[in-house]
Amino acid sequence: LPFEDRKALLEAPFLPFDGMNETGLVIAMAAVPPGDMERDPDKDTIGSIRVMREILDLAATVEEAVMILEKYNIDFGGGPPLHYLIADSTGGAALVEFYRGEMVVIPNQHPWHQATNFLAASFQGIPVHTCWRYDRMTENLTASSGTLSAEEAVLLLEDVSANGTQWSVVYGISSGEIKVVMGRDFQRVHTF
Repeated sequence: LPFEDRKALLEAPFLPFDGMNETGLVIAMAAVPPGDMERDPDKDTIGSIRVMREILDLAATVEEAVMILEKYNIDFGGGPPLHYLIADSTGGAALVEFYRGEMVVIPNQHPWHQATNFLAASFQGIPVHTCWRYDRMTENLTASSGTLSAEEAVLLLEDVSANGTQWSVVYGISSGEIKVVMGRDFQRVHTF
């Protein structure tokens, strides 16, 4: 293609829809209902995907990632509202949501953390029977004490994929290995 048709690809590094950096920090996002956040005039505003690039560039721990999120107004104007699932090489993880005008950080209570497309902050305690996908992950991860091989994790993601699933990713935080499936084609797992 001519350069003019490929020029938009130069923006690709600023649009990570998930990712893992060299320290093993992982961030992923999912679309959720609006959290009714109000703009804080004392904070800079950053796009909901662009903030993920900043986190991957500057954070090594969940705590550092949360501090980055706290310093911005997150602009969801270019797409749906999101929540962020963040994990690091220490075993820490947190689900960061924007609910009723507040940023809510939900740390992991187990050696794993999980999220699907609903606001966990809108529930008291564990949101069981809210989403069959969430329930299936809970059952599987509880039965395995959160220990799955990369192949087992891909199978779990296949089991809980839905018609709208665009990609599924398993990050090897300690190994650096990444397994990606596009468009629910679980017969083709791309390993990096």
